[in-house]
Amino acid sequence: MLARVRALHRLLKSPETAAKRLARSFQRLKAKGRPSPVAGPAPNAFRLNAELGALSTALPGLLNARLISAWTDSG
Repeated sequence: MLARVRALHRLLKSPETAAKRLARSFQRLKAKGRPSPVAGPAPNAFRLNAELGALSTALPGLLNARLISAWTDSG
């Protein structure tokens, strides 16, 4: 759990750098002909309060729609 907190802290400290790194990673995957990335469902979402549970269950669908459109639309 501490490793996850540290990773999240690094991400929040410099989100632009993390976004560029992720974009380069996606470009390499696409160049190799790999399938588009997919966000999985949130595990244990039923344990969250109502607002956070709704967000955590809706987020993967929203992310997948954006990932697929970016994967097929970009160079």
